[in-house]
Amino acid sequence: MQGNKCKEQGFTLVELSIVLVIIGLIVAGVLVGQDLIKGARIRATVTQIQQFDAGIGAFRVKYDAIPGDILSTTANAYGLSNVGGDNDGQIEDDSNNVPITNYGGEAIYFFPHLSDAEMIPGDYDETETTAGFGFPESRLKKGGYIPTSIGMILYYFLGLTDTQTIDAAVAEGAILTPEEAFSIDNKLDDGVPNAGTVLAVTAINTVDTTTGTASCLNNSVSPNVYRLANGTISCQLQIRASGS
Repeated sequence: MQGNKCKEQGFTLVELSIVLVIIGLIVAGVLVGQDLIKGARIRATVTQIQQFDAGIGAFRVKYDAIPGDILSTTANAYGLSNVGGDNDGQIEDDSNNVPITNYGGEAIYFFPHLSDAEMIPGDYDETETTAGFGFPESRLKKGGYIPTSIGMILYYFLGLTDTQTIDAAVAEGAILTPEEAFSIDNKLDDGVPNAGTVLAVTAINTVDTTTGTASCLNNSVSPNVYRLANGTISCQLQIRASGS
């Protein structure tokens, strides 16, 4: 009786090649999927801002005022949040500062009035201080929007997650990567961080001038550009409301 002979078998080059191709396709699919998700969130964020603009326009037509700034008597008559403003066409804080230096006054009623009037989706409460509850959270799931006027121009400041931690300059910290900030800027404006209707800032009405490889901008060229090679969270945006 002949003994059994064990035969050792390995992968051929062809088989290894097929496995590597499959792995490459899987990795490529994951990366493409991540890019698609990121792109969808950017588009949703832009759509969200456009919804705010449309809601403000509809609110002006119906109430002859901007949300937050509407007179208390008018707000009460229409069943909006009880406290209103002075109807001077500006969003001010509780010290009548323009731009706001704290989260108070007319600013906290801006989005609750819009939601009470069903001009935007969501339900916002002036007693809340976090994104998604007191004011809208961005569709990127990074921070939320605070309204303020600069002169007679209305802006949204995108750079807050919790208003309890803001300082007198109304700045909490960066929430976007340069790529995300550029994508929003490019879709709403000109893609230039220190010009136009979308600005890269470090606080309300404070244009970003930070330097270094970890910064939001590349300030060594003119005009400045977003530092797209920096993949870290380093940007905040100030976005002019349409029609302001």
